[in-house]
Amino acid sequence: MEIHGKLLSEGMVQKGHSVTIISTRHPNGQIFEEKKGVKIYYLKNTVFGSRRKRWKTESIDKFVELHKNRKFDVVWSQSFDAFGFTRSKKDALKVPIVAILHGCLQQELKSFIANILNFKNNPQKTIKTFAGLFLTYLYVQRSLILISDKIISVSNEVANSFAKLYGHKFIKKNLVVLNGVDTSQFYPPPTNIDAIRNEYASDNTDVLLLALGRITKEKGFHIAIEALNMLLQNNNANYKLLIVGDGEYLAQLKRKVRESKLEKNVLFTGFIENINTAKYYNSADIVLNPSLTAEGSSFVTLEAMACAKPVIASRTGGINSIIKDKQNGLTVEPGDPHQLSTQIALLSNDRKLANRLAASGRKAVLKEFSADIMIDKTLEAMASIVPR
Repeated sequence: MEIHGKLLSEGMVQKGHSVTIISTRHPNGQIFEEKKGVKIYYLKNTVFGSRRKRWKTESIDKFVELHKNRKFDVVWSQSFDAFGFTRSKKDALKVPIVAILHGCLQQELKSFIANILNFKNNPQKTIKTFAGLFLTYLYVQRSLILISDKIISVSNEVANSFAKLYGHKFIKKNLVVLNGVDTSQFYPPPTNIDAIRNEYASDNTDVLLLALGRITKEKGFHIAIEALNMLLQNNNANYKLLIVGDGEYLAQLKRKVRESKLEKNVLFTGFIENINTAKYYNSADIVLNPSLTAEGSSFVTLEAMACAKPVIASRTGGINSIIKDKQNGLTVEPGDPHQLSTQIALLSNDRKLANRLAASGRKAVLKEFSADIMIDKTLEAMASIVPR
């Protein structure tokens, strides 16, 4: 959502619009800054990156304060973050609301059930997590859905999921606008990039696999490691896996690598800013997205495709709106390392197939998933609910 919000807000400013963001507490206590024409207000009495505690009241209070000085034409709720608006407050301020939804309760519930065994020795965490999901539906999702004038879903899967929950009330407001990536940042280089391969001791004889993202268990990086282990045991090719990112599951992943004695084959970069990730995609032979959860849409998959890299991703959530199996990428069942290893071997042994999928992936991004298309369609949706 951070990447999506950055692309949209900066793109709108470039097209002549004024964009103001109200966000949670800045880690360094900063209260305001302007980036590339986007004004950002940080609420110091809230919790960084969380809707807990005072976000509901503080965000609306800040909006009212800014709205008095200069009337806003529309409120853009990134996910459900504008849930603090009530029907009466919205009507009094005379401002329409568009909510951009990246996932929903059903997807979170599926992930919760799929991972419930992780909590088997901690029943309190199970109860707390389930209660949180229920309250999210009742007080956050439902209230915003009812007062939104327009709803944008970032994939067909998100839209279908919400339609099952809310029926006609949702469907009549909804529009699908697929996530898009900056194709001027993510593109295939004119020549091979060797710097990353050299840095991580991977020469041109290696098959370099890449998995990128926030390192949580739901992202399935451990499945990629298991698939790599199978490949090394059953294949003479020298495979290496480069894991780009940071997160709470990183220590467990590193322990798994040590226990499997894969230290020479699994390499960790730590956190890399999104602005610098293109060179990592371009250094890889195959990009993996072994997610276990039903994501609304996957920027990692889109960015890799934009760089003309063959992608193998889990057949789940919004990935199904992006990858057409065997046409512009390959899909596998979530949580199946054997199937993942088989598909990796297929692409590494058939470079003609890999190159065809990579080229088709790049074409698909340019045609359907570019940031420019996403920005234009979002602006059209916003304009449709602005009175003047």
